[in-house]
Amino acid sequence: FIDQFQAETVIISAAAINADTGVMDNHLCEAEICQALIRRAHRVILAADQSKFSAQGLVVACRLADIDLLITDAAPPPELAKRLEAADVEIQIAG
Repeated sequence: FIDQFQAETVIISAAAINADTGVMDNHLCEAEICQALIRRAHRVILAADQSKFSAQGLVVACRLADIDLLITDAAPPPELAKRLEAADVEIQIAG
């Protein structure tokens, strides 16, 4: 159904953000929806609070390189920040 649409920007969430595996979710159906949205968007924004940096997820939703902007409430840990920078992900810390 989602493949019928085109979006300028999509905003996704995550159960976890992992430096090695990327954006994780806990349910396959949510990961599949995330993947479909990303395929149809020109810009992908990930909104995730700092608790996601130490959380574990079950299913890979997307790679870090699929994200254009991470909006969060604190700076990511050094290794994740390094991987985000390498993936050319802009980080915006909400005040």
